[in-house]
Amino acid sequence: MNLQKIAQLTLPVRLLIFIGVLLVFWLPLAIPLYLLLRHDSNLSNIVTMALLFGELLLLWRFWGKFVYGEVNIFTHYGLVRSKK
Repeated sequence: MNLQKIAQLTLPVRLLIFIGVLLVFWLPLAIPLYLLLRHDSNLSNIVTMALLFGELLLLWRFWGKFVYGEVNIFTHYGLVRSKK
């Protein structure tokens, strides 16, 4: 499948695809973690949300590289590390 065709779709369709892909990658990891840590709901929520944030960043990088053809999508949006 040519992933660059996704970039030409309308914004709502691209958002639905992005969220769908994120859920497909996140849920198989989050459900077992949530069940494993169900005795401490606060810890399970923190761990699953941290996992979701990490996967969001990884998918954002993948999405920028393969869908939009940006080498480093974070610098495209102005997110750079300072040299200090």
